[in-house]
Amino acid sequence: MSQFSTGQSPWERGLGTGGNPENPQGPPDNDIVWGAREIGRVINRSERQVFHLIELGVLPVKKLHGIYSASARRLREAVAGDAA
Repeated sequence: MSQFSTGQSPWERGLGTGGNPENPQGPPDNDIVWGAREIGRVINRSERQVFHLIELGVLPVKKLHGIYSASARRLREAVAGDAA
């Protein structure tokens, strides 16, 4: 085992949703969210709505190996700007 391995997966350590083990449900330390479901949680939309907003070009996302990712801050700004 390496010095960084705890024997637990990132999901078991609370890094799968938030990235911050002290606050796994809060925003991650690096502000990046992965996957349409998590993006939807940040902007309070369903996964289906997220895909629709991505198709429309409303959300500032990147796609890496088939998974969408984005900055939580930029997602909130995009949705707030869209509502104005």
